[in-house]
Amino acid sequence: YMVTSVWPKDLQVEDSKNDGPKLLKAYLAYALEVSEGRFKPQLPRRDAYSENFFLKERLKSHLQAQASEAELLSDMPFADLTVRKGDQYRGAIRTDDDLYHQSVSIKDVHVYQPANLDDKHWPHRIIFSRNYWKDREQEEERLLRFINVMDGAE
Repeated sequence: YMVTSVWPKDLQVEDSKNDGPKLLKAYLAYALEVSEGRFKPQLPRRDAYSENFFLKERLKSHLQAQASEAELLSDMPFADLTVRKGDQYRGAIRTDDDLYHQSVSIKDVHVYQPANLDDKHWPHRIIFSRNYWKDREQEEERLLRFINVMDGAE
């Protein structure tokens, strides 16, 4: 949480020589948007590969129809897919797609990110491409059970 008595419009940074005050104003504007519910996260599109190249897109298309009332979305920067019912996020699914390869270290992917999600009480699963292609049905069933539990369908 952030508590401040300074509103972004109160900071006059146009004549500032340094970037610090400008960054502070931009961050305060961002925090205000989030707190007022106006911020909608958006991930950059990756046009270098087709949609089917990424495991998250394949999972999304194959599992969405079977996922009862839950939605599978690619709308958070810390997860490849999120499980959402209505306006409530219920869980996160991570893959070894681009987010995995963009991580700063292997420890970040396998230790810090899961611990961070656990600390924030975000239920999560990770699926690796190798396991998916080795036994697609088993991996999809495992994820469907997770999605349906997060959805409250089971």
